[in-house]
Amino acid sequence: MKTKITNRGGRPPYEPTEKDRRIVESMIAYGVATQEVARVIGISPHTMYKYFRDELETSAVKANSKVAETAYAMAVSGKCPAATFFWLKCRAQWRETTHLEHTGFDGNPITMIHSNMTDQEASAAYAQLRSRDEVFLRRPKNN
Repeated sequence: MKTKITNRGGRPPYEPTEKDRRIVESMIAYGVATQEVARVIGISPHTMYKYFRDELETSAVKANSKVAETAYAMAVSGKCPAATFFWLKCRAQWRETTHLEHTGFDGNPITMIHSNMTDQEASAAYAQLRSRDEVFLRRPKNN
């Protein structure tokens, strides 16, 4: 009669426990590298992928979702303006920038007065520009 050999020696096969699953899920959610988590559990990265694929693929997404839920609650509560602004910047593409466009009279390019003008030419050009501005802004002339 032949006897059945169940294990030919070496390391016994790994059996994941619920405690191991919780550890893997937590550490991956916190951002710990897979190789480091495998070292803590006492298994190889290959074994880690074999037995904990679901935890490896979903833990970070679940953690990000939970943090987003908290950030959203803080943002809409009205009690934390920083969270509200953060949410609007990230999700609604709000920006803290000011866009200014400078144009000359009637939207034309800005007229430049060059330094090679004589003082008399510069004064005449300045007076001409000032008169345009006064018409444009409709303010009375100050003589």
